[in-house]
Amino acid sequence: MLRHGSAPRRPQEDRVMPRLLARQSWLTRYQPGELALGAAYVAAYLLLDRASKPFEAYDGISLWYLPYGLLLAVWLLYGLKSVPFVWLGIVLVDALSGYPVNLLINLLSVVGFALTIGPLARLLGLDPRLPRLADVLNLAVLALGVAFVYGLVTVYALVLAGILAPEAVRAILPVWWVGDLVGALVLTPFVLVWLAPLKRQDLSLRELPARLAGPLRVRGAELLAQALSLPLTVWLVFAVAPLHDWHLFYLCFLPVVWIALRCGLPGATLAVVVNSALIAGAVWLTGDRVESLVQLQVLVAALSLTGLILGQQQSAQQQMRAQRETLFQALNAAHVEIIGRLTAALDWRDGHTGDHTFRMASLCGAIARQLGTDAATCERIGLAALLHDLGKIGIPDAILHKAGPLSPDEWAVMRRHPLIGGELLRESPAPVVQLAEQVALTHHERWDGTGYPQGLRAEEIPLAGRIAAVADVYDALTSDRPYRLAWSQDRALSELQRGSGTQFDPAVVRALLAVLQQPLPVPVALRSDLEPLLAFAPRGTPAD
Repeated sequence: MLRHGSAPRRPQEDRVMPRLLARQSWLTRYQPGELALGAAYVAAYLLLDRASKPFEAYDGISLWYLPYGLLLAVWLLYGLKSVPFVWLGIVLVDALSGYPVNLLINLLSVVGFALTIGPLARLLGLDPRLPRLADVLNLAVLALGVAFVYGLVTVYALVLAGILAPEAVRAILPVWWVGDLVGALVLTPFVLVWLAPLKRQDLSLRELPARLAGPLRVRGAELLAQALSLPLTVWLVFAVAPLHDWHLFYLCFLPVVWIALRCGLPGATLAVVVNSALIAGAVWLTGDRVESLVQLQVLVAALSLTGLILGQQQSAQQQMRAQRETLFQALNAAHVEIIGRLTAALDWRDGHTGDHTFRMASLCGAIARQLGTDAATCERIGLAALLHDLGKIGIPDAILHKAGPLSPDEWAVMRRHPLIGGELLRESPAPVVQLAEQVALTHHERWDGTGYPQGLRAEEIPLAGRIAAVADVYDALTSDRPYRLAWSQDRALSELQRGSGTQFDPAVVRALLAVLQQPLPVPVALRSDLEPLLAFAPRGTPAD
């Protein structure tokens, strides 16, 4: 149904609109941030070209051509979207350098570059994030292959245009090729690692400093020492030693290796760029440029590749450690949840209407901390104590839920629950479950050796078992039971002090007194360590 005054759209209009949209300017296909980055690329390309001028072996052909490294990185990050900016940068370089601008030659250079880098990068399976050692090596292969084709196409285009003599090709092409390769090894990894966050469309300027500074894993004095080591080694090589004594040049490797092993790939790429800039500056200041740079090409390439390989390996190890830590935390969280849910089920099975087991386990952690135990062990003792009565799962309901006193035969059955719990938890590879086995087996042992099931005495009883014995009795005395009301705290502490040295470890009893005298209210203080598990504690009464 058409609205009043409207007319049906003609089929011709449906065909015209897509054609009109297709004829829109190519600029509309770029986000504003991409256009800004493209302009920044062109400006950086021009600046790097000017910086490479002092190291020209031939007119317009530099031994260290850093713009090629920038060009390669931008292509790997943005692909075909970078073509207009790459072409514009090449044209402006020629125009500002006083060379005759030949748009056809410039276009042939870009086309040769584009036709080489795309297929070769796909063939190598190169990931621009460089997460594997193979990616670092593939980047070197890519830079080598693309530089050769790029130089070959450009040089012969210059020959065909009459700008370059054919007999000069054999001398110029190797210099062009190796100069581009050095530029790629120095600059491309740095751009890929440090400036990749700029590709994110949702990255705010406020986030950028943290994202750029985050990869460095050292701070303070070590960071300052690393920064000073780079100019110091370059000074030793170029100021102290003769310029052509290349034995000392290997000192430049030391800070790069140090930074790579400490900071991973981000630090290695930054060290390579800074070190290369310092070396280039030192060579420029000496005035003996071309002869020195011919030998320095190989040395700088080797230094760069060494730093990149070591840095990538260190980053891979750091990532593996982070993944292991994340996995460990996930497994630990799963263990905690399973223990918490199992404990809640045991409380329901035992007929408790509150969170006795959770209170008792939290009190175990607090006592262990009061005794000077390290934080990790305190946490494990608290978790292990949750399973102290796991063996009651094997006790018949008639005995477990009996309201009156137990007969001698019933007591004999009830006293089996530590052995049942220990058997259920036996031979586990998990440290917390191994500790839980100790607690389950020994929380009814007595300091004087008259406890059960093994009759252990004094320090033969594991610390976790001695702590659990005190915490279990204290919480049981101060909680309502079917056959009696809860005792007051003073009465319960008097009972524990009476049993100190016979039933209980005196040091553990004193630690309990200290915990209960802390300024925080007891329920809050005792629950703090096991707060995540309280979600699983039973509430109300068990269903019939």
